[in-house]
Amino acid sequence: MKLLLVGVNAKYVHTNLAVRYLHKKVVHICDSQICEYSINDSVYAVERDILLRSPDAVAFSCYIWNIDFVLELSSNIKKANPNTKIILGGPEVSYDSYDVLLNNSFVDFVVRGEGELSFPELVYHLSDGKPIPSKGISYRVNGEIVDGSLSEIPSFDNIDFPYDETIDDVRSKIIYYESSRGCPYSCKYCLSGEDSGVRFKDVDAVKKDLSFFDYRGVGLVKFVDRTFNANRKRADEIWSHISTLKGNTKFHMEITGELLTDNSIEVLKNVDSNKLQFEIGVQTTNPLTLNAINRKCNTDILFDKIKKIITLTNIHVHLDLIVGLPHEDMSSFKKSFNDVMSLKPHVLQIGFLKVLKGSAMHAEAKKHGIIYRSKAPYEIISNNWLSHTDVIYLKDFEFVFDKLYNSGSFVKTVDFLFDKFDSPFSIFERAVSYFRNENLINKSFSKDALFSTVYNCFSEFGSEFEKCLRYDYICTLKPGRLPNWAKGNPEFRFSDEVYSFLKDEEAKKKYMPKYYDVPAKAAIKHLRFEKFGSKVVVFDYSDSSVYDVSDYPFNAKEKNNE
Repeated sequence: MKLLLVGVNAKYVHTNLAVRYLHKKVVHICDSQICEYSINDSVYAVERDILLRSPDAVAFSCYIWNIDFVLELSSNIKKANPNTKIILGGPEVSYDSYDVLLNNSFVDFVVRGEGELSFPELVYHLSDGKPIPSKGISYRVNGEIVDGSLSEIPSFDNIDFPYDETIDDVRSKIIYYESSRGCPYSCKYCLSGEDSGVRFKDVDAVKKDLSFFDYRGVGLVKFVDRTFNANRKRADEIWSHISTLKGNTKFHMEITGELLTDNSIEVLKNVDSNKLQFEIGVQTTNPLTLNAINRKCNTDILFDKIKKIITLTNIHVHLDLIVGLPHEDMSSFKKSFNDVMSLKPHVLQIGFLKVLKGSAMHAEAKKHGIIYRSKAPYEIISNNWLSHTDVIYLKDFEFVFDKLYNSGSFVKTVDFLFDKFDSPFSIFERAVSYFRNENLINKSFSKDALFSTVYNCFSEFGSEFEKCLRYDYICTLKPGRLPNWAKGNPEFRFSDEVYSFLKDEEAKKKYMPKYYDVPAKAAIKHLRFEKFGSKVVVFDYSDSSVYDVSDYPFNAKEKNNE
């Protein structure tokens, strides 16, 4: 039997972990092949590729981002070849498998819950006629739906490491990995808390896996663990191991900030920069909201831990807020936003409540007056505290905030604006007003156009603002010429002062040692000298370094030459 395990990812750069797990489980049973596409492909292109492979069965991994794509694709495959068995699995079909089968006659089987135990049994049934497993599979018999219970929960001892040397084909993409399943918390908007406890993979096996990624030159590994540091001692041991790895692999983990210990901080101090990215879900700072979503959190302790991580400077910190939670009206969201922005995270993701099937929030939607979209991802439209116009406004706010803050293109500029407004929210509120007036919401921008837009929005703040924006512009765009609003000093860039500096080997050794003994004509190809008032900054476009050479006596050299 020929089986295709299909992952339809949200982006080309993503990979699918589920199909790799299942492939390891069934490759000895049948001719199993992994096929990956993205929702940005045309349905026809994917349909064509699958049909030309002539599979006997096609199994799809289903999520909120791909379910509509998968259903249309599956229907077309069934019409083209009615004998092809269609199998769906994943969180988007596990909690309403009966309805999935009832409403989609082209679907033959639904795998409910984790599939490592039940899916191989289903494959044995399709290939050898063995009985369908009693747990974990919903299906039809003579037109009647048999709705199986959720699958039995496998231990990590029964789950093979899903990667091998073929990872070289996708190492430039995001590689997903898990060292635990389940979550110790029961937040009402999430499915992970529905599991019974947390199951951990053997820590030595995890260290071996991470060394494999590092050795194979993988760029980014994203842990899908819901709370990576649920076991603090274990987390410290893994972080300590990461600090010994010599490659350039970066590891992204979702952690709970309150669980960080003093020992954790000491361990993390020793990890090289660009090795770790932490995502920490704050979600809200409203006590009523935290209680309503069953999220036990001491915000003071959480913020103290986050500050310590950010202060280390070697870890990229990504924080989350959710719009649309119970009791969080516009005023409360502003406060949550300002509270979190006081920490100055590298990224703050503003998410919008998704009412997931199987979650407690789905069961309580009526209670909170939550109205949400009928189709995946079931995102909030309004609730008892936010009108639909409030949600639209915060969507616009998110768009502008991503451009100005999360892009990382305006670091100096935003820092400057922090001191000019009474709150962080007010900065972006001003920008939203400008973007709306100019009809720029949800429009595509070139970087150059975006900088001009930011200039026009805040130009009243004068020359100091312009210096900050020019600094960010040069860091981000590596321009040949500056736009009209950026009042630079082009004469200085190519002056005798600059060439004198580049010929001064002791100066280069002091300020930029990588250019020691490099001839001035060779060095200037990679460097841009700029004056910002009395400050002189050198931008190194070869590796994005920035050197402050303000205390070098440029003017004195010029006077001596005179």
